[in-house]
Amino acid sequence: MTQGQLTGPTHPSPDHKSRSSRPTGYKVLRFSNTDVRENVEGVVTTIRLTVETARQCFG
Repeated sequence: MTQGQLTGPTHPSPDHKSRSSRPTGYKVLRFSNTDVRENVEGVVTTIRLTVETARQCFG
């Protein structure tokens, strides 16, 4: 399962963009408002690749 989260300036470091939540099995993708405003293609690509990878892994 994948979750998306848009955050304000509370998660400024890159290591917050993608984090797995082991207890629930969710892959969490976090994007700052700046990421979305200034690099929407990169955000969409990251989401698309994550979904495609999950589909390959879990069928």
